Amino acid sequence: RGGAKRIPVKRILQPRRRELRGLQMPTLRLPPGEGRGHDFGQAQDLRRGEPVGRHRGVANAPMGPRALEIHERQALGQQRHSVLSEVCGRRVRAEGQRQRLADKRARAGGTAIAQALAGDTDPGGRLPVTFYRSARDLPPFTSYAMQGRTYRYFRGTPLYPFGYGLSYTRFAYAAPTLSAHALKAGDTLQVGAELRNAGPRAGDEVVQVYLDAPPSPLAPRHALVGFRRVHLAPGESRRVDFTLSPRQLSSVDAAGVRAVGPGRYRVFIGGGQPGDAAGVAATFTINGKEELAP
Repeated sequence: RGGAKRIPVKRILQPRRRELRGLQMPTLRLPPGEGRGHDFGQAQDLRRGEPVGRHRGVANAPMGPRALEIHERQALGQQRHSVLSEVCGRRVRAEGQRQRLADKRARAGGTAIAQALAGDTDPGGRLPVTFYRSARDLPPFTSYAMQGRTYRYFRGTPLYPFGYGLSYTRFAYAAPTLSAHALKAGDTLQVGAELRNAGPRAGDEVVQVYLDAPPSPLAPRHALVGFRRVHLAPGESRRVDFTLSPRQLSSVDAAGVRAVGPGRYRVFIGGGQPGDAAGVAATFTINGKEELAP
């Protein structure tokens, strides 16, 4: 639309690898009544007697189930190595697929994907959302409570977790350091760790800092309190430091009051969420309580 020129993916991939020449891009043929957009998928579900509402598309296919099945079968065929890139504005269901890229990319997104797949560049992006396995893993949308939603409160096993990403190289973290292992409520905390590129090629690591607060009814599993993207050559090391403010160390109670509370905290520094990626952790204690402005 708007006079933009459509460039076949084949023309983007061919200059990258000679073996990709002759790649035949499939022509997708959908039966009458099968839509390509999220609203069509919603209508398809409603026609089948599933009044699930618009939110169903958050974790499920953005098109009719039959249309999605035909789309994938025609695109992937029987090829041994294949990647399906779906352009969409929502998270999609992806069980049973060999590889799938679900994205909402800009006009140069095709070139970026081709460069990453061909190994011309090292991908360093991280997911800013959680890819759930199914909408059935989430609480009913009639409740607006956060329990069971987002990476902060979801206790199930997602398809791809918040903060997830891949790289052609490997990164290692040294033991973290803290400016204090005991501090007064309202003080700041300095945390850091040595990061090393332990792989054979240059790459970007997105260093993520997660805080686990003392147990309480409304406390999240963990919360992202800092991140930084770092480019390292093979074998290169660099120290990465973060300053955690009182607000980053605070939480909100049932009455809506934000405060830094007492107790034992855990901070994790790594390439993703604790338990999902390599990283290091340390604990510290906060004494006293200090309320903060909303």
